[in-house]
Amino acid sequence: MSRVRPKNNTPDCVLLDHAPEDFVTIPSCDWTIRPHLTLRIIEFLRANPDASAWAYHLGTNLRRPVVTGATANLSKFVFEEDIEFKKYFREDREVFEKRVRKYLERCVLLIIFVGSSTNDLSFCL
Repeated sequence: MSRVRPKNNTPDCVLLDHAPEDFVTIPSCDWTIRPHLTLRIIEFLRANPDASAWAYHLGTNLRRPVVTGATANLSKFVFEEDIEFKKYFREDREVFEKRVRKYLERCVLLIIFVGSSTNDLSFCL
């Protein structure tokens, strides 16, 4: 099959037999109105010291320890059983892995240190 250049916002990797309406629109993940997702991240990092060490170095110039599948495992833990996102997560895991990674880069130090001793997550939202 050949690839075609899109005429609208359709990704350029669309094959001829895919109609744009076949693509799922994934809802945005507004972390401020879903603090339970941040609590899931904290729960995962508490239970997984290697992932916590990896996450600690995100967004810094420090060398990160190599933890295979950390982002994938974390996003699976956070989204796979979530009522709102599980369907979308199963269809496109990569989108959710990017979301978790960006969120962690923004506020991982606060999640690890402040979130580990309190349930007040307003600092990161």
